[in-house]
Amino acid sequence: TKRTTMFRATGWTIGVLCCIGMVQAQLKLPNVIDSNMVLQREPLAARLWGWDTSGAAIRILLDGEEVAHTTATTNGTWAVDLPQHKASTDHTIVIEDGATNFTLTNIAFGDVYLC
Repeated sequence: TKRTTMFRATGWTIGVLCCIGMVQAQLKLPNVIDSNMVLQREPLAARLWGWDTSGAAIRILLDGEEVAHTTATTNGTWAVDLPQHKASTDHTIVIEDGATNFTLTNIAFGDVYLC
């Protein structure tokens, strides 16, 4: 019937749109990576991670200088270890993939304890 055909077409269209949205992923960060955070200081390296489109080139800038880069894996994950950094405050980290960027401000390097 016309009604059944309309529902099938609508369902198919919604399914295709959902798939297109999943294919067009963009740079994303976990909630724990944000402004006003403390990252581990030397002698250990701080790790940043997130998600992006498979094959996307990710650049990390610390206070305007590129300190790391990587490529998103086939499942869309990426991770980088920052160079060791002395205890200090008031840094800016930019994470970018050419299309999207995150600017994280008021970043500190220090001792991080998880209890």
